[in-house]
Amino acid sequence: MSAARLGDLDRALAHPVDLDRAWSTAHGLPYVPLDRRLRLAIRLGEAADPRYEPTARRVLVGVLEDVGPTLIVAKTFADALAHAHTGIYVEEAQRALWRNVPELRRIELRDAGFDSWARRNPGFA
Repeated sequence: MSAARLGDLDRALAHPVDLDRAWSTAHGLPYVPLDRRLRLAIRLGEAADPRYEPTARRVLVGVLEDVGPTLIVAKTFADALAHAHTGIYVEEAQRALWRNVPELRRIELRDAGFDSWARRNPGFA
């Protein structure tokens, strides 16, 4: 993987207006590290981009395969992904995902601390 191309991706991801450039740069690389894949997914979600859903699913699969989190951690991560692009929990879900970007750089994952069911049913939490 070219360090220069990865640097191009990082610069494009730093600016939400460069979303198409980030997308094309990522697709031009033979492998995109998991933390960058998550950053791209979050940016797509922030923009309500139709590419969000398939990208988020690929990120989730990457997390499950590469990180191997516990089921509860995988559930909270998937729940945050499911709400990071639409609905009333968008901002909270996006914050939960952004907290995991540094963890994925080290191939770790912590509980995202996001549970939409508990928020919809506060008496049961």
